[in-house]
Amino acid sequence: MNPINKLPKAFIFDCGDTLFNVLNFDFTKVFDYLYYNIIDKSKVTKEEFLKFNDECKYAFFDRTNIEILFENYFNYITFAFGNVSNKDLETIESEAAKLVYQTKPVKDVTLFLNYLKNKNIPMYVFSNSFLSTREVKKELQDNNLDHYFIDIISSGDHFLRKPAKEIFTMYLQKLKRDGIMDSVCYIGNSYKYDIETPVKIGMYSILLNENLEEDYINHKDYLEVKSYKVLIELIKE
Repeated sequence: MNPINKLPKAFIFDCGDTLFNVLNFDFTKVFDYLYYNIIDKSKVTKEEFLKFNDECKYAFFDRTNIEILFENYFNYITFAFGNVSNKDLETIESEAAKLVYQTKPVKDVTLFLNYLKNKNIPMYVFSNSFLSTREVKKELQDNNLDHYFIDIISSGDHFLRKPAKEIFTMYLQKLKRDGIMDSVCYIGNSYKYDIETPVKIGMYSILLNENLEEDYINHKDYLEVKSYKVLIELIKE
């Protein structure tokens, strides 16, 4: 069954560039933040600290389906260089995250979320992120989007990251506990991370592609749309 023909019984959303746009991403700002605010600078120069972190960059970005949580990275750094801050981890994570990137809601996303809400369609979030679920919820709150969703989780708290099959089946099992047995749609902006695996395990899938030249393409196994406004028109009942 294709989502262009029948409204699914539940939607799971990606976050970055699906619910909110990620702007000015620069992970190296985490290193600056930790060096100047958290670790014992008297024990290491900034150059030495950055060199030590070079391998961390590969661990974060050159990996397969294993997720690295900010808290684990923080423990790694502070074990090596000490922690001279009296801030709690939640505050540190929030301050670091706001330096790495900024966000704003994707165009017309609230139109679509309100449409589903009015149809009593339950909505969930699963996003790849090195940040905790707590911090992903804050990002959604900052964009006034959190109240639409029954549940929000980050891969950072669940060991695996998309496109791992196991992380999708984990979420489907959770929905079964909520009484949703079938007809679940995953929507995201990346074919590799958001579409390929859901299609393989039989989920409905919608690819949000703002660069699409046409309004939509009804592929064999998934729907590709240019905007949420187009999507509303396609699934309107």
